Amino acid sequence: MGKDAVKSLQVSNYQLGVDDQELLELRKEIWGEDHLHNNLEYFKWLYQDNPLGQGGGVVLRKNGQMVGFAGLCVKKLSVDGKEVSLAHGLDYMISPRARGGRNAIAVAVEFSKLAKERGFQMGVVYPNLNSLSVLTSKHVQWTPTLEPSLFVKPLLGVKFDESPFSWAPPFILNLGANVISLYSNLREALHSFKKAGEIIEVDSFDERFDRLWGKVCHSENVQTWRDSSYLNWRYTSHPLYSYVRLACVKDGEVVGFVIASKRELLGLDTFLIVDFLILDNSGDVLSSLLQELKSFAVKSGCRIMGVEAVPGSRSGKIATDIFVKTGFLMVPSKINPKGFVMTTKDYTNENSKATHQENWHFTWGDMDT
Repeated sequence: MGKDAVKSLQVSNYQLGVDDQELLELRKEIWGEDHLHNNLEYFKWLYQDNPLGQGGGVVLRKNGQMVGFAGLCVKKLSVDGKEVSLAHGLDYMISPRARGGRNAIAVAVEFSKLAKERGFQMGVVYPNLNSLSVLTSKHVQWTPTLEPSLFVKPLLGVKFDESPFSWAPPFILNLGANVISLYSNLREALHSFKKAGEIIEVDSFDERFDRLWGKVCHSENVQTWRDSSYLNWRYTSHPLYSYVRLACVKDGEVVGFVIASKRELLGLDTFLIVDFLILDNSGDVLSSLLQELKSFAVKSGCRIMGVEAVPGSRSGKIATDIFVKTGFLMVPSKINPKGFVMTTKDYTNENSKATHQENWHFTWGDMDT
């Protein structure tokens, strides 16, 4: 890269509110005009309204025009019950007008510098395959930490109007899907569990959820900090998505919850489980919640249910066993439309536990905002 080209490129910190219109145009250029997150209200919610603190990010400009960006959302982790500040990196993107290894690396390096300057102890990013090679390069040195698996539960009457795969016509998919659906429902019918408590819809998360979190956060898991303040911001005030929020209540106390949202998966309306937290990993509590959630999925007109889980983690294996017993099936990684890798960075060298897959309680909502 020549000296003049270098001079035309500038890296600076994202100015909340001030840079939003430029950011909107950059997102449209890279992700398409119709991407749901191309929304100024969403930017404000994500970077300014977060109860944990204002976000930030890094901007790359070429000849004064924004051509690259990496956003920073403020979160917290629980690591062995200890509160750890987390810089969640998202919307890492470089315009075709400035693509090149050096530019992508420069943005990633500056993001890490910003996170360290702001005092964050850990960083997490969920890159696509192109960005993964940059983040894990010797220049940036993020650690590949976990790769979730997608599990789906076909509901009776599932039908593909169009095939998402070039090698499989719709009638073949529909035949296979209905056979799988029958098998899935048979597995569910054979799964016996004891009703764990009363299942209620949640309008807002109150002090009962703080008490649940106070018990769960002291487990051995590494997990996103899920107190009522975070849950209300994340799942009751989102400007773009609506959520079904169910909790299991026993003797007046919340012993678990599950949260789902209607999305599109494999060309089908899907009831996607985005978050769940269960006291003592109780199979009866999770099964009770999943049974009730299925009725909401059917009422919403969805044709399948879906959930991301990490079978390779202690917490994930327990949850995965319950998902399978209640009729969920793992999608082969080669055809998983929601495949990604979580990468982490330990800025203080004191939280290495958070860089290993087996320690995580992970849900879709940790990644998708």
